Amino acid sequence: DGFSGKELEKIEYEPLFKYAKPNKKAWYIVCADFVTMDDGTGIVHIAPAFGEDDYNVGRKYDLPVIQLVKLDGTFPDEVDLWKGQFVKDTDSSIIEHLKQQGLIEGVQKHTHEYPFCWRCESPLLYYAMESWFIAMTKVQESLVNNNNKINWYPEYLQQGRFGDFIREVKDWALSRKRYWGTPLPVWTCTNKKCNHQICVGSVDELRGLSESFPDNYDLHKPLVDELVVKCPKCQSEMKREEEVIDCWYDSGSAFFAQWHYPFENKEKFKENYPVDFICEALDQTRGWFYSLLAISTFLFNDLPYRNVLTLGLVLDKDGQKMSKSKQNYVDPTVIFDNEGADSLRWYLMSTNAPWVSTLFYEEAVKETLGKFILTLWNSYKFFATYAHLDRFDSKKNFVPVERRNILDTWIISVFQNLVDDVRKNIERFEIHRATRAVENFVIEDLSNWFIRRSRKRLWVEEMTDDKASCYSTMYYIFLELSKLLAPFIPFFTEDLYINLKTKDMLESVHLCDYPRVDEKLVDKELEASMELIRSLTDGGRTLRGKIGIKIRYPLQKAVVVCPKKTEDSLTTLIDLLKGEINVKTVEFTRDLKLFKKAVEKGDMAQIKIDDNMFLILDTVQTPELFAEGFSREIVRRIQSMRKEMNLDIEDHILTEIAVDKEQKQALETWKGYISEETRSKTITFVEKPRGTLVKTWKIAEAEITIGIHK
Repeated sequence: DGFSGKELEKIEYEPLFKYAKPNKKAWYIVCADFVTMDDGTGIVHIAPAFGEDDYNVGRKYDLPVIQLVKLDGTFPDEVDLWKGQFVKDTDSSIIEHLKQQGLIEGVQKHTHEYPFCWRCESPLLYYAMESWFIAMTKVQESLVNNNNKINWYPEYLQQGRFGDFIREVKDWALSRKRYWGTPLPVWTCTNKKCNHQICVGSVDELRGLSESFPDNYDLHKPLVDELVVKCPKCQSEMKREEEVIDCWYDSGSAFFAQWHYPFENKEKFKENYPVDFICEALDQTRGWFYSLLAISTFLFNDLPYRNVLTLGLVLDKDGQKMSKSKQNYVDPTVIFDNEGADSLRWYLMSTNAPWVSTLFYEEAVKETLGKFILTLWNSYKFFATYAHLDRFDSKKNFVPVERRNILDTWIISVFQNLVDDVRKNIERFEIHRATRAVENFVIEDLSNWFIRRSRKRLWVEEMTDDKASCYSTMYYIFLELSKLLAPFIPFFTEDLYINLKTKDMLESVHLCDYPRVDEKLVDKELEASMELIRSLTDGGRTLRGKIGIKIRYPLQKAVVVCPKKTEDSLTTLIDLLKGEINVKTVEFTRDLKLFKKAVEKGDMAQIKIDDNMFLILDTVQTPELFAEGFSREIVRRIQSMRKEMNLDIEDHILTEIAVDKEQKQALETWKGYISEETRSKTITFVEKPRGTLVKTWKIAEAEITIGIHK
């Protein structure tokens, strides 16, 4: 008949002498380890009916439990002087009465913590009441054993906060004196000689006990109490115990109640028990997490869930818990409208480990939007813009990976590592590590390295193999990123996928299989070599900053001091290094001492990359090297003006430049370069430039005026 209440019993540890004088010794001193000399005198008043600690001490020393407060918080008639008054309103009159009796030694105000209702902020009253209990202490050992089989995230909660709680488990006070809730299914015979009690375990059982059970029944109050239930022993009428069940019992029954087990779906229940995963906030360790385990242990002696992820709290920017009463929460619709749902999702997943509390405010979400999501979007936009101009077709222009540029094979290999990192971290519920790996890939590997180093590959007019290789690689990366990030930022990735999909692909990114590592595309040696090149690049940029020569101005040569094995691994990547630190040549050597004098003289500068590698730069700048750098400065200014005029990439311009004679002579050699980089059909040197946009720029100590016209 379902779940009968074999272990459900009404526990009265001792009689409650309501509204009466004690019938046993009451006024004497006892000991309690929670009373110290740190606060007050070391002597406190114990009232067993008003507090858990007081009640436990009362049980230990057999103190009477005298209840002098009614359920509405007022004094009963037995308290003549203050009967009918709310207890919190009588403090001053009680003190005055004690003064008149000569029983007051002194009156002092003392600030201390006190419980308040979190909804209405009214002070709460705690007092002992009769209750129905589930005897959890009888299954304490099973609770501990079942908890040890669960995967907790974070792991320390298993034996810490949660483990401590179940090792000291108390009997579960099941009943509540409320109106709303699941009625306690316990009926008691009204015949005092019989006094039989029954815990009803199913609708059919209740139907069998009732004289007229309606077809359209409702088991909630007040209708359930209108049923006429007959005692199976003496046939007298039975009355239901007035309490309802603690709502945590309802939620703790979810793992079987969702299937209406055991009355139907028995196989479905067995297939889904225990559940794979549950997730709630840290404060549920003694709430839902416990109620699920308690009920599962009592009914099936097994764990109800295999994995539990505990979430930290969401705090305001000052570290306070968000609440309606404080009005310190952020309206999520404001975030949706301004930064978007994906930015909000990404911020919450990337800021901290899931179990760490997170500060939440709009500025933080806005930073996430700018740092990561817009970087990803701009990277895709770069690809989409050029691919559209060149009419790139992912099938027609596809280049096999083995025939692609070394930069392409590198980014594809690094992406496989990303897939591996993301999968492993989300399987461990370390979502923050997964998102940070994605951020590093998108910002550092894809945007700041691969795309930046690939721009010139797309500037040639015809569709070369290298250009098609670059497009094929970017198409692959963005398509796979849309799948990899779909669970994190579902709206952005759906848009990205739709833009990339062909007719033979699935309708939505959320229907696609999650990416897996393709080991054939992994090249660890290339990754290690590229990492060295990037270290040399960082060192070169740092060194240029120290000697005060901008990266736009080329240097004659760089020297890498390293072992032969390192040199061999870098040979195929030298062009990347030359381009990144802007040097004409790169030489290798084993002997750092060869350049000691040149460094001391100032003709060269050096920096340590690691224990086995140094980078040395030739700092002597010839007029030819200066002219090349100066032309790049001009290109940068013209590009800025094109952007200000909102010109499309394919738009051509006419350019006029005002420079002095020496600067003109330096730029004449580089007119072709400037023209190609800025799509200038003509470049004319004049005294007063004209154009749709004319601006004067300060480059080093010189003022240069440039005019451009579409």
